[in-house]
Amino acid sequence: MRESLFGSARAAGDLVLGGVLLRHPGIRWVFTHGGGALPLLADRMEPFRTAPAGTTPDPGTPTVQEQLRTRWFDTAGTPFPHQVPALLAAFGPDPVLYGSDSCWTPAPAAAAQIRSIDTAPPPTAADTWRALTTRNAHRPLGRLTARPARPRPSPLPRPGFPEARFPA
Repeated sequence: MRESLFGSARAAGDLVLGGVLLRHPGIRWVFTHGGGALPLLADRMEPFRTAPAGTTPDPGTPTVQEQLRTRWFDTAGTPFPHQVPALLAAFGPDPVLYGSDSCWTPAPAAAAQIRSIDTAPPPTAADTWRALTTRNAHRPLGRLTARPARPRPSPLPRPGFPEARFPA
């Protein structure tokens, strides 16, 4: 079993149980691989939120599931047929983003992943996976999606090429 599936869940769990998500609500966290095992473990993490201190949580403090429902999860890896349905059941459709893992995944496997998304049952009655993940991607990217990107030369020197010049 690949560690990345558990690493995603472990990282998210540490952030929740350590209070980091509550202390830094403006950070747009994106958990890879659909959160790994997280959709199955989120309910089980709830008792550990206060166990070490032996205290009762403030009634206004969001639960583990509520904290994670406002974060993002990508579909990198092999999300269908089981991972993404578990993610939807745990956190709903709003935090799901498309992720390909294409830098680590060979092209044929990335193409198979896209086919699995395109042929999976729709996430909601009104959406396809492409429509949902495209719409969701506009939310964390915010202003970056409001205008087309303008290519910029790299500020890093490249051997054999003249130095990049930027307008002042």
